[in-house]
Amino acid sequence: MLNFIYYPVSWIMWVWHWLFDKILPDSPGGSGVAWALSVVFLVFTLRAILYKPFVKQIRTTKKMQEINPQMQAIRKKYSNDRVKMTEEMQKLQKEHGFNPLLGCLPMLLQIPVFIGLFHVLRSFNRMGTGVGQEGLTSEQTRALGNYAFSPELVENFLDARLFGVPLSSFITQPTTEFAAFVPEGMPVDFTRWQIAALVVPLMIVASFATHMNSRASVSRQTAEAMENPQTRIMNRLSLWVFPLGILATGPFFPVAILMYWVSNNLWTYGQQHLVFGRIEKEENHEKAIREEKRRASAPRPGERPLPGNFDPKKAMDRGYTALREGRPGDAGTEFRKVTRFGQRNADWLYRGRNGLVQAADELVRLSEDADLRASLAFQWTDAARTDAGAEDADLAALDGYLTLRRQQLIAWLNDGHEERLNTVMRDDSAILTAYQDAWEQANPDSPVSELAHDRKADWARMVATALFRSGKFDEARIYARQAAAIYDRIIEQAEAAGAEAGVDVPGYKTELAQVKLIAAAPSGSVWKHATVPASEKTARELEGREGVALVAETAADDEERAAAAKDWHETATAAHGKKIVAPGSVEEASKAVAETVLKVTDHGGPQSRLEAERRSPDDEVVEKVAKEAANAQTAAKSQKTQARKSNKSKKNRRGGRQ
Repeated sequence: MLNFIYYPVSWIMWVWHWLFDKILPDSPGGSGVAWALSVVFLVFTLRAILYKPFVKQIRTTKKMQEINPQMQAIRKKYSNDRVKMTEEMQKLQKEHGFNPLLGCLPMLLQIPVFIGLFHVLRSFNRMGTGVGQEGLTSEQTRALGNYAFSPELVENFLDARLFGVPLSSFITQPTTEFAAFVPEGMPVDFTRWQIAALVVPLMIVASFATHMNSRASVSRQTAEAMENPQTRIMNRLSLWVFPLGILATGPFFPVAILMYWVSNNLWTYGQQHLVFGRIEKEENHEKAIREEKRRASAPRPGERPLPGNFDPKKAMDRGYTALREGRPGDAGTEFRKVTRFGQRNADWLYRGRNGLVQAADELVRLSEDADLRASLAFQWTDAARTDAGAEDADLAALDGYLTLRRQQLIAWLNDGHEERLNTVMRDDSAILTAYQDAWEQANPDSPVSELAHDRKADWARMVATALFRSGKFDEARIYARQAAAIYDRIIEQAEAAGAEAGVDVPGYKTELAQVKLIAAAPSGSVWKHATVPASEKTARELEGREGVALVAETAADDEERAAAAKDWHETATAAHGKKIVAPGSVEEASKAVAETVLKVTDHGGPQSRLEAERRSPDDEVVEKVAKEAANAQTAAKSQKTQARKSNKSKKNRRGGRQ
């Protein structure tokens, strides 16, 4: 009836047994070890398949803890109206993307696996006469196949021993069934005490592992959740009743089932720490960003409140006029007022040249304060992404977001938050592609058309730098080579076009040197390093030489940078020639090159890139504001003249009366 479960379970077990039987064909007790490992890796295979549902379960549980106070409030508010309570609960769950079924899905999926494994293992020995047993003779048992297993493999399984004990034997098994584990006419070569000597330790380990997994889960619960009576009951069950249940039922289960419990609990213990560790990093990352945004939104000391009739569009125009007239300080003051207005009016958002993002963008490039630039980038990046992600986003909106995003990435690198750049390329992929298309449309006749990919290269370089600093050399190399290919084409086109192209070739060579040195790194793991083809090693050594030459060309006066680059190349080259690399020298050299050659400056990058980001105010705005200012000045002079005449007339009248 449940063959759709039994066959897949037996096939997975068959594959692992085939593999381990090839590895341990003639070793003493090898058949028993191969069968035991096939059970263990059956568990690992199924748990690996269930990894994503497990992660969703953890996220669902945490989400439930977050919205639990709101759910309790709904229960209290609509305690007399079940229909309304259900509607409000469903509405709350939908708003937060919460699905209760995901919380129990992994557990529900494991139940049929356990049932399938238990049945398949019990079916190797069919001499039992209990419920569901066939009551066959030992000869019949050894001559029948078992789902994916042929009669020969069934006989091999029954003859296999782990520490002298059959894998499908159990403590309470009737002695009459022991005959199936030996060929017809041969004496039984094990005792019930031998089974107990193996089963009891497995029971204790499985019980203890279950308790520890439950303890780890309970320790991560919030105080509010632990106060819930239902949660307290479940905690007691998972901490004490379930582990004791394993001790109580262990004598009735085969050795292989107990191995299933042990390996399943060990996997769960490691998986919990891995998943919770990653989720904790994500939460810390989000918390840090929220804190950075909060700090960015805080008013600066001594700032006067904005007037009630403040017009941000006019302030933007005044800022642009100040830029055109060479008054960057006044321009910064106006742009700062616009961003303050945006803080006060969170729902307000201009689009295009007069947008909040535009104001923050201008402030970022006007400010000499690195902390202020980073704060502004953190504050308005989300708003900029909204504009850049729109279907009708133009080059200005895309460029505005990417400019602020770049300041954010630089701030992360400078502050040592390399892990935050792990998903940058994926997160910004669509916007980078849209920017490339928009740039090409806006610059169809550019002699350096490859500049359309400049942003992508810049992102890949920063991600490669972050991965390199974290010691993930192989991952860093992928992004470094993506950036290097673009930089090579930009430099080639710029040199062919000459000075008229206005491209800062030395600046691009500086960034090319960085990614070349990253690409020259040896592999991070022993296995990967030992299996690197000779052609790849040659390519890495060439990249290292090119990186050193570029550093020498672009930083001739900086001996520290040149020395660090050369030392890194020599260390990496030496590592390529060894089968196993001692990590000490590589780590030391990589740290030195990261602190000098790969150091990210505040503005960072070729000057031509920074100038290209600059959007000059248009003449119409400047003329309009200048005319308004001139008119205002003329009106002020006229008022002063009229006031003087009026005062003079009053004095004359007073003199006449005297």
